[in-house]
Amino acid sequence: LFCVAARVRNVFFEFLRQHPAPALHWHQALIEMRSETQRYNIEESFRETFSRLGLNAPHRLANELWSEFEGFWHQHFLSDRHMHFDQAYPGAVDFVQALFNEKKEIVYLTARSRERTAGGTLASLRREGFPTGEGTHLFMKSLPDDSDLVFKRKVCSVLKSRFNVRVFVDNEPENLVMAAREFPRAQIVLFHTVMSQRIPTENFGHLLGERLPLRLLSYSRGQQ
Repeated sequence: LFCVAARVRNVFFEFLRQHPAPALHWHQALIEMRSETQRYNIEESFRETFSRLGLNAPHRLANELWSEFEGFWHQHFLSDRHMHFDQAYPGAVDFVQALFNEKKEIVYLTARSRERTAGGTLASLRREGFPTGEGTHLFMKSLPDDSDLVFKRKVCSVLKSRFNVRVFVDNEPENLVMAAREFPRAQIVLFHTVMSQRIPTENFGHLLGERLPLRLLSYSRGQQ
């Protein structure tokens, strides 16, 4: 539902502001850090940026920068502090609101840390205009050692005992494969945006059966 590119950029800006001796090409990376150029892997984003800038040894430069930035990124990106920079994808609010208006129960399922980001996540949902409160449910990770997939599998086991799940939307293929198995009658939808390179270990087509695989390119009407 949310594009986090602005949050990544502002955390990086804060890092440069606090670093005692930021290199010139680090500032060049900040200028180039736009939503359309960001990747799931931040180090890969830096490498591609340095390659576009024509710098020598982009892999080495990206590795050096990430080794400096990684600790700061984990501390600040995965917290409430910069979460107000997140922006709903175009059409996402209307998409969810339309389902809510049809009296559908809305489940927000995110692997963000409940302890560190619950307040910021709920504030972002409300700020952008997503339905909250009665008729909606927010599930967040409470056990940090659980992988995202393990956490979502646990939640889905609970959901299938409480709800007749009709639609499951996610941007990670491994989560979609898991959902296809957990919810044999639900529509499984890939929202095609930034995703990891993790490869599912099960056959998606086999789990879907007669269901059609659906890909959502945009939440906006006319661009789906």
